Amino acid sequence: MEGGVGVGDAPVLFHFNPAGLVVVPLILFLVCNLLVWAHWFCFGSRHRNPNFPMPKDVSDDADPALPFPGQFGPTGFATQHIRLKQLKKTELSDHCKTFGLAYSGNMATLTARLEAFSSDRSRWDSLIPGSTNTHKGPRKSNEDRKTKPKTSAIRRENLFQGADGVRVANTPITERSKDLRTAKDKEAIMPWARYIVTTYPYRPNAGHSGTGVPGAVSFPINNGNLAMQLQSVLLGARSEAAAVPDTAVAISSISCPVPPPSTAPTDGFVPAAVDSLMVSASPNADGNNTASTRTLLLAGGKSVTFRECDIPDPPAVSYTKNFEDLLGVWNDKFPQWTGTSPLVIKNVPIPLVNYPSVYKYWKGTQWHGIKKVWFQWKILVQAMLRTTLDDFRAQYSVPDKDGNLQRPKYTPLLRTLKLERAAEDEKLAALALAELTSDQLTYRKGSERIVMKKPAMIAAHYRKLTGLAADDVDDEEIEY
Repeated sequence: MEGGVGVGDAPVLFHFNPAGLVVVPLILFLVCNLLVWAHWFCFGSRHRNPNFPMPKDVSDDADPALPFPGQFGPTGFATQHIRLKQLKKTELSDHCKTFGLAYSGNMATLTARLEAFSSDRSRWDSLIPGSTNTHKGPRKSNEDRKTKPKTSAIRRENLFQGADGVRVANTPITERSKDLRTAKDKEAIMPWARYIVTTYPYRPNAGHSGTGVPGAVSFPINNGNLAMQLQSVLLGARSEAAAVPDTAVAISSISCPVPPPSTAPTDGFVPAAVDSLMVSASPNADGNNTASTRTLLLAGGKSVTFRECDIPDPPAVSYTKNFEDLLGVWNDKFPQWTGTSPLVIKNVPIPLVNYPSVYKYWKGTQWHGIKKVWFQWKILVQAMLRTTLDDFRAQYSVPDKDGNLQRPKYTPLLRTLKLERAAEDEKLAALALAELTSDQLTYRKGSERIVMKKPAMIAAHYRKLTGLAADDVDDEEIEY
């Protein structure tokens, strides 16, 4: 029997077709693929793209798509929607960086930070790019704009104007080493030259009256720095060094011509007398009055005259371990003077007490470097001169751990002497305030008088007035 199976004469219910074995599975395969594509289209796309629109269901309420600023355009930000709860931590952190938010913390913190930013649209303005200057179009050139001429140009125009009001040529007379002007060009300048000579005639400076000082030089000095004027007068005058007491430097007085009181000061006005100049003009070996010298008076009527170039650098000497040797080199008037000193000028040993006279005015920078050490030496010498060396050692010696007295050391000794000096200054300051008036306790700084306030300054001023220590003033700001 073909095409079916039967029993006897019964009807055929099923006919076997071999092609059905291929068609049926193929149909099932196609149906399954359609179901998979439908599922991916409806549900799988949102996992690949969080911004993919999906039908509203229950998940929209649990994870809504929040609005965030997108690309900035002429009308503002384009809004994009992001579902935050479907993102990983790295994605949340990247969104925080994009929107200029802090990107540290856990997922809950990052999500809350993004939700707050999404709900406040005023914060979106922080992402607006900075404004830039647009093109302003063509601008007017400065070539056609008239500007005010400079004062020098106006003066030049007036200077090169002829007597008849016609402006003459103002081309530079010599533009090259060779004169290329024609005879006509040379003749054109003559009217201007005659006009200048007529308008601005030569006026010689008025002569100065003699001063009666032998060797004094009378010459005008242009306006300028007063110190430069005094230096010019000094270098042009011969003056004798006047000896002063103690170890001070010779002082020269220079008399200069002065206009009569009824006349106004001229450009060449020079003060009548210049006192307390700490330098004197002396002729050098060639006979020229160009070398400023200083004369230092020593004990026994000796003196040494030197120039700035004769002053050596401050000696590199220390008395921290042998400060008692200071008595032998400090002052040539002391009986302890040994006749030697680390400071030598023109083969003459200079006592260390004369350091300020040597370095203070000509070597100001070096003096500021050694002033502190020199003042420490001064305090030590004054303390050692108040008593004998044996009593000094006994007073300031310090016992060691075994109870034996040790020679006082430099730094602790200075600290002790400083405290004693401060206590003494307090007493003298109180005594000065009781005896002197406020007008007597002032010092000059520049052009003004300042009242003394520091006890050390008041005590130094009191010592000078009473003669307790004439050389004890060491403050450079005090001028008497």
